[in-house]
Amino acid sequence: MKRVVSIILEELPFLRPVIMLTKYLLRINKLNDTFTGGIGSFLVFNMIYAYYQYLFKSRQIYDDFNLGTFFLGFLKFYAEEFNHEDLGISLRNGGYFFRKTESFISTNNSLLCVENFLDPTQDIGRNSYEYEKVRQFFKSLYTKLTTQKNKISLISLIIK
Repeated sequence: MKRVVSIILEELPFLRPVIMLTKYLLRINKLNDTFTGGIGSFLVFNMIYAYYQYLFKSRQIYDDFNLGTFFLGFLKFYAEEFNHEDLGISLRNGGYFFRKTESFISTNNSLLCVENFLDPTQDIGRNSYEYEKVRQFFKSLYTKLTTQKNKISLISLIIK
């Protein structure tokens, strides 16, 4: 598993700082522990890589792409746009979303469902019973970062 993640991060090195920032923010807010329903490192990687695949497939990556806008888009996507109650995430075949009702790995609609790309019979989001708190945290953070008086995101100034 680590080898596959390493290969992906070698091909897309810009994902690493976004992953590290996300992990740090989740950690300081006590939302990173899978034993207490948070989202751990492997799930964070999958979410960020799935978001990249979504942007790539929908041709939403432009020349002015930077890590700040990518991070803000990631926050907004999982806070407001992605319907985790109805959809699950797969990284296989270039990435796609699937209906939970058509999958045998998801049994709880309130949890984030992410197929393990190494073993599609496993849901690595199955312990994310505090995902709603994570989603609300992402929403709050997105709002704080995008409502600056000068409309320039602090994060896009810091991470380029």
